Amino acid sequence: MGFLSRKCPISRFRLPEQLSREQLQQAVESLARKGFRPIDTLPDISAFGWVNFDDPTDSEWRTSAPERLAHFVFTLRQDLRKVPPKLLEVRTRAEIKKFLERRRVELQEKVLIPFVNKDEKAEIRARVHLSLLSQAAPVPTMTDVVWTNPADNKQAEIWLCSTTEGVRDQFSRLFADTFNCLQPRPVTPWSPRPDFDTPWPDEPGCLFLTWLNTHDGHSLDVMGTDVAVNFESLTIADSAGACVIKAVGESDPYEVESGLDNGMLVREADILLGIAGDAYLIRVRGDDFAMRILPKFWNMDREDPDGSFADKVLSVERLFRTWDSLYRLWLREKGHPIDEAGPDVVLRKTPSGDLARTGLALAAAGVQSVTKAPEGGVVLAFKNGSKATITTNFQKGRGA
Repeated sequence: MGFLSRKCPISRFRLPEQLSREQLQQAVESLARKGFRPIDTLPDISAFGWVNFDDPTDSEWRTSAPERLAHFVFTLRQDLRKVPPKLLEVRTRAEIKKFLERRRVELQEKVLIPFVNKDEKAEIRARVHLSLLSQAAPVPTMTDVVWTNPADNKQAEIWLCSTTEGVRDQFSRLFADTFNCLQPRPVTPWSPRPDFDTPWPDEPGCLFLTWLNTHDGHSLDVMGTDVAVNFESLTIADSAGACVIKAVGESDPYEVESGLDNGMLVREADILLGIAGDAYLIRVRGDDFAMRILPKFWNMDREDPDGSFADKVLSVERLFRTWDSLYRLWLREKGHPIDEAGPDVVLRKTPSGDLARTGLALAAAGVQSVTKAPEGGVVLAFKNGSKATITTNFQKGRGA
């Protein structure tokens, strides 16, 4: 998937060790050494490697360098030959008929033998599949990689634009092989400090989503930033997965409430997060925090791709900082260990009950930013340069 797509899945990774300056300076050579090699004229079934972020046919970085601002960007390309199931079924049936005809002739029978045994059918199917594979054109798949702040290991993260387990595993192995380092570690609901005696709960990510669902329709004040939480849909299930309930919007609230009261947890959710007036629609899994992200305020500017890239990186960084702060809040409230002081977070009811949707409406009206006024209320800054102050009692305001 493309990082600059409107809707983008992201799996977060961090490196367990800092790469040396020499390793970073030789990034182009390292990527090119493990660059993608096409298999159009080869019998191979699949191939994978790195290609240019801007040009999927460039595996030597002649079109552009992988450096983009303070980040590295490149793409994991995989070409795979595939056989359509229906085509395989039809060709296998035809080959079975030919096989039976040959057998009838060999046995000098006047009637067609009506069946083949299981092993013979499997052998014919495998032979047909191999023949069709040799004729099939390889189908490419592109997965963008954004390595933020690689020179600072404390701040650095690697964003893989895929949540598929196979792609994640393939990426981790290839990255370690490319840069001669340990495999990147996925950013998941992290474990406690080893010296902490309190038992760590099972499925902390699902427990966190379940806790966050209790704040649905509310606003959290995270270090002075309004964070509105609105669950658009959710999937809850028991630990064995035997009972699953899916709900969209306000549908089946009693069934969901009953399931949660009986120990079921939120396994996956579509959440509309409003962060300082900007709305993000995310789909998040509780087991690994893999996300599909749609910043509703962001659009690709074809005339300024570098500016669009920078804006997208900043918006995703802000989302992840907010998400991590909310997770630390839950850890602190439940008495679980955290390595750093959590943010000052205050729960309060949103007057509208939905700050995220309010943010969308303000954006449509031309509001560029919303800040708190010193005397209370908020200051709306419009794209045309004008401002308006709205007091907390909603009885009077002034424009500038």
